[in-house]
Amino acid sequence: MTEPNESFWDELGVRWCSIDPDVGAITPRLRARLRQQSRWINVGVISSALVGVAGLILGIATIAMGWNSGLWHFVIRGLGITAVSALAMRVGRMLLSVQSAERTASLGQMLELAIQRSMRMVVLMRLGLWACGILAISGLIGTAVRTHFSGPPQMSPILDMILLGLVAAVLHLYGRLCRESLARYTQLKRSVAGAEGGE
Repeated sequence: MTEPNESFWDELGVRWCSIDPDVGAITPRLRARLRQQSRWINVGVISSALVGVAGLILGIATIAMGWNSGLWHFVIRGLGITAVSALAMRVGRMLLSVQSAERTASLGQMLELAIQRSMRMVVLMRLGLWACGILAISGLIGTAVRTHFSGPPQMSPILDMILLGLVAAVLHLYGRLCRESLARYTQLKRSVAGAEGGE
């Protein structure tokens, strides 16, 4: 039976706890979920590597073009693209560390992997918010520099800011779901450990 101190409170003030967890039912479902996550993580690792490398090349090329032609807003935008590309490559490295689920024989090991993956996802959502902030700031500064030296751009940056705001809102909401999953997995691991210890 789960004790009150083994529960957790969500962001709505609701306390969650599991009572007498059925290990036989949890294990196959969690194993299937981890395997499905592994396939998506493989896609994420490859995608982040491709985006990181392509963005790094684009960022360096943009900086070089702006530097050689004296278009300083290109340099600023290139720096922003390069920074976001570095974040994308970091995402790939973080996902790579929790990619494999082959060494999870017991339920405890599977829950530990699920916790580690949830922790990575929380950090990844924060990095995504950082990326949106970097792109927004570099875009606004680039627009201000261009307006100062050569006049305002033909397209207003408002649409870009709206799109970045929508992406940031989605990342924030998904980050809340990831934090809730992390809390549930952590509490479930304590409950399973308590149930196994009581046998």
